[in-house]
Amino acid sequence: MSAAEPANSEPTNANGQADVRRAAFTGLVVLVLLNIADVVLTRLMLRRGGIELNPVADFLLASNGALAVKLVIVLLLYLDFRRRGPRVITLCLLWLVAGIYVAVVVVNGSQLVAVWNQ
Repeated sequence: MSAAEPANSEPTNANGQADVRRAAFTGLVVLVLLNIADVVLTRLMLRRGGIELNPVADFLLASNGALAVKLVIVLLLYLDFRRRGPRVITLCLLWLVAGIYVAVVVVNGSQLVAVWNQ
């Protein structure tokens, strides 16, 4: 990026656009995997006597809709990327959410290991 180019501008060359698309696709795949891990770990924890503190997630887990809802949200984001192309700000937010999910999965996993070893 040159000094005159604004920090939030979109890439203007083909390689930059390809990099943004690759980062968006990778982020979406990572987000899908983390969402699956979150649901699986949460279900395992609930089977071990844990409780879901989020009332919306509790309802979705009880109705077996949690994974479907999470995947539909990622699918909608994917469709938006396909329609408009990934924008840098959206890409940054995607990876921010993926980072938050990494923390959620690590916490869920560590709690499950602690309960399992009791």
